[in-house]
Amino acid sequence: MNCPHCHQVLPENYSATYCLHCGAAVTVEESVPKVSKPSVVPVRIRWPIFFGVLLGPALVTLLTSFLGSTHTNDTLSALIAFFGGIAGGIGCGLMLAFRVSKTVPNRIGFGILFSCVFAVVCVTLNFFGCMAGGYQLRFN
Repeated sequence: MNCPHCHQVLPENYSATYCLHCGAAVTVEESVPKVSKPSVVPVRIRWPIFFGVLLGPALVTLLTSFLGSTHTNDTLSALIAFFGGIAGGIGCGLMLAFRVSKTVPNRIGFGILFSCVFAVVCVTLNFFGCMAGGYQLRFN
């Protein structure tokens, strides 16, 4: 432990209220260094990859619903729209959270928040892709 005023080394487990060297008042709060939150470096977003992850499942859904007219292909289009949208939303949310936040707890919180928001956006885009490709919902 060092004196906060004269920076001389004090004996270990020193419990007096005054410094041995300079006589200034020493408190426990002053001698303990403050611990700051560890910060991490923000990650740079590559925007073509971001938009590819965002719009890729919608394009695949559009193609599968446009090219297929069988019942199995209709089921495949709906599955790609739902699960591809969720996966794309998680990817976009994590990319944005790693860019915005500088601490690990914030990255976790923003990652969950942005992933939920982008999952809804991606699934909505994918269902518009289904509609644009001529997908017909059948209950047979």
